[in-house]
Amino acid sequence: MNENFQQIHQLFEQLRQSLIKNSTHLPDSILNNLANTCSNLIKLEWLTPIDTLDMFEYMLKNCLELLDMTQFIDIIVQHYTTSCLNFFHKISASFNKICEFNLIDNMTCKARQQMYYRLLDQLSSSTRMACFLKNDLSFESTEIDHLQRTITNFCGSLLIIILRYLVLLHGRSINIELDKYQNTIFIPFMTFLDKCFTINKHLHNKILVTEILIFLLRTSSKTQTIPIFININYIPACLRWSSLPYLTGYDYLYILGILYNIARHDDGLMLLSSGEYDKILSQFRPEIANTMIVFILYHDTLRTFYLNYFMMMILCFNKFDNYDINTFVTDYLIPTILNASMSSTNEDLNFHLSELWIIIMKLCTRNNYIDHILQNNEFPTFFADILSSCLYYTENTQLDDISNRLTVMALVNILWNISFHDRYKIVLIEHTELIKRLELIRSTDTIDKVVHNIYIPRYIPSLRRAIDGLWHNLYPVSPLKSNNLTSISNKLVHSLVISYSHVDITFCRQIYDIFSKLPQLSISIDFNNGKYLWKEIAKTIEQSHLVLFLISKDFYSSPACHQEFFYAIYTLKKKFIPVFINTDYQVSGWLRNPLTRLKHIRFGNEDFMHTCDELLSMINECLSIKIPPISTPKSISDAKQWNNIDVQQWFIKNNILSELYDFYQFENGNELLLYGQAISSSTWINEYGRIKLRFEEKYKQKNQQLSSYDFSNFISALERLKNKNISSI
Repeated sequence: MNENFQQIHQLFEQLRQSLIKNSTHLPDSILNNLANTCSNLIKLEWLTPIDTLDMFEYMLKNCLELLDMTQFIDIIVQHYTTSCLNFFHKISASFNKICEFNLIDNMTCKARQQMYYRLLDQLSSSTRMACFLKNDLSFESTEIDHLQRTITNFCGSLLIIILRYLVLLHGRSINIELDKYQNTIFIPFMTFLDKCFTINKHLHNKILVTEILIFLLRTSSKTQTIPIFININYIPACLRWSSLPYLTGYDYLYILGILYNIARHDDGLMLLSSGEYDKILSQFRPEIANTMIVFILYHDTLRTFYLNYFMMMILCFNKFDNYDINTFVTDYLIPTILNASMSSTNEDLNFHLSELWIIIMKLCTRNNYIDHILQNNEFPTFFADILSSCLYYTENTQLDDISNRLTVMALVNILWNISFHDRYKIVLIEHTELIKRLELIRSTDTIDKVVHNIYIPRYIPSLRRAIDGLWHNLYPVSPLKSNNLTSISNKLVHSLVISYSHVDITFCRQIYDIFSKLPQLSISIDFNNGKYLWKEIAKTIEQSHLVLFLISKDFYSSPACHQEFFYAIYTLKKKFIPVFINTDYQVSGWLRNPLTRLKHIRFGNEDFMHTCDELLSMINECLSIKIPPISTPKSISDAKQWNNIDVQQWFIKNNILSELYDFYQFENGNELLLYGQAISSSTWINEYGRIKLRFEEKYKQKNQQLSSYDFSNFISALERLKNKNISSI
C-alpha cells in the first residue's frame, strides 16, 4: 500500500471511529481532508494510472459503507451536510479528470473486469442504496423531511458517479456474467425507473434516471445478458415507459436502445415479435415525433434514434412501407456502415459493424429491398464495398479475431442471399479473388472453430453452411440419380423431410415429436444448425417422398430455407405441403407465386392436436396411404386421470419445449398437478434458476439450452391446467 493510499485509508478509519464514538468535532476536518486528497488525486504525477484508479475505487467503496452507518445519519447529515456535499463534489470532479485523461485505457481487460465486479458487489450489498432505490428511506428524527432530502441527495450523487464509472469500465472485450445481480441491481433499477416515469417525476431525478438508462443500455449491448432483462420483465416495462407521452427525447432514445438490444437475442426477438408488441412498437415513432424534433439540432442523436428504431423493427417484424425502408437505408444505414468501416474500433454511434451488416443481411432476403441496397444512386459503389469488405474480413488474420466473426458471417450470408439473383450472381462469379478466398476457407477447418464469449443468433446460418450454400448457387450440380419413388403406395415406411428456420426450432420439435412416433413415417430433420452441408441436405431431399415446409417470416428470411424450397419444388418437382406455423403470416416475395392458392395447413386457428390430424390427413392424401388419426388427450379438467401419453400430448398441445417433458418424466397427470402446486408458493424465476443448470447439464451434448421464454411458457400452461383442476387438487 503506497503512502497516498495509506493516507486515504487512515482518513476513512478516523471518520468511522469518530462516528462510532459520537464525536461532533472531528468529522468536519476529516471530510475536508478527504476532499483535498480527492482534489489532489489526479495531480500526483508520481502515481501510476492504475494506482489512481485503485484509490478512486477505494473512496467509492468507503462512501457506500459510510452511507450504511446509522451514525452517518445522526452526525454527518444533521451537522456536516455542507462538508459532505463538498467531498462528494470533489469525488465527481476527480472522476471527470479520470475521464479527461483516459486513465481506464491503461487497464487490462482482466483488471477492468475485476474492478467492474467489485463495484457491482459493493453497490448490491449497500442496504441504504437499496432503500433509496425502493423509495423506502426511513429515519427516527423530528426533521424527517430534511433527512430524506439530504440522504436522497447523497445516495443519488454517489450512484451517479458509480454508474458512470461502471459504464466507463464496460467494454466489448469484457466477459460479463451478471445473473447474481438480477435481484439486487436490475430489479431495483427497474422499480426506481418505473416509479419515476409512472408518477411523472423523472425530471426531479433527471440525471440519475439518465445514468441508470445508459448503464442498462450498455449492459444490454452484451447479448449474453439479455436473459436477465427477459426474466425480470424489462420488455413490458420498456414498452410501458415508451407509451408515456411526457418523457424526454433522451429517455425515449435509451429505452428504444434497450429494446433493440433485447431484439438481438433469440428469446427477446421471440417475445417482441409476439402479442400486441407489434402494434405498440409501430405506434411508437409517430407518437413521439414532436418530442424528437429537439434532436434535429443534434444530428448524431437523431441518427441513433432512427437506427435503433428501424433495426429493431427489421429484426422483429421485417415489414415496412418500402419508402420508409429505402429512406432508412440511404439516409442512415449505409452512411453508418461506411463510417464504422473507417473507424479503428469498427464502430459508429456505438453500433458495431457486425450489427449493421446483419441488418443488411436481413433486408437482402427480400426482393423489394435488395435492388435498392445494391443499386443505390446515392452510393453507387456499395455493392463493390460489400465485396471488398468480405475479401478483407475473410483474411486469416481477420478470421482468427473473434470480434470479427459475426461480421464475416453476416457478409458471407449477404453474398448467399445475393446469389439467388442472376444479375448479381454473374458479378460474384467474376470476382475471382474473392471466389478463390472463399474456396480456400471452404477447404479448411478454420470456420469450424468454436467461438466462445460471442452470441450468435439462430437466424444467422453458420459460416460453413453459408459458404456451402453460396457455392451451390454459383456452381449448381445436377441432382443425384435416385431410386424410382413414384410407386410408393405399397411401401411400409415413407420418408418425409421437414424444412424449417432454426428460429422456429421449438415448433419444429413439437411436430417431430408427434409424427416421428408413427411407424409408417421416417422423418429427416436437421436440429443442429449448420451441421450438414448442402450435398447431404440435397441427397436427403432427393431420397424423400414428401417435404414439409414450416412457413413463417423466419422461413422466408432464411437463405437455407430458400435454397431447400427451390431445389425441392423446381429442380426435383417434389411433392410438398406448406405448413404455416401461425395464424397471421402472409406470404410475399419468392414464396408468393408457388404458394398462392395452394392447399396448405395453418396452425393457431384450432386445437393443436386437431390441426396435426388435418396435417396427417393431407400427408395420407399426398402419399396415397392411410395412417389413422393421432389420438387426443383426455379432458383437461380431469388431468388426475391422465397417463404419461396424455401428459406428453398436453406438452405438445401447449407448445412446450419437448425436452422439458423428457427432463421431468411425469408418469401421470397427478404428478404434473402436484408439481404445479409445489412451485406455486415461489416465483417461477427462482424455479427457473434451479432447473436451468440441471437441464443444460443433461442436454449438454445436444447443446440444448433452456430459455426463460420456454420455461415461462411451461409454467403458464401449468397454471392454466391447475386452475382447470382446482377442485381435484
